[in-house]
Amino acid sequence: MPVLEDTTVHGCEAVAGREDGHGQVEITVVRLSDLVAGPRR
Repeated sequence: MPVLEDTTVHGCEAVAGREDGHGQVEITVVRLSDLVAGPRR
């Protein structure tokens, strides 16, 4: 079942999510903001 939280924290945003049919596992893919990710090398 697709899951997507409409929440942003420190500029990060959820871009995709899934959970199993039993409510035991939930996975969320988050795009980190530049503030959280830090400088690029």
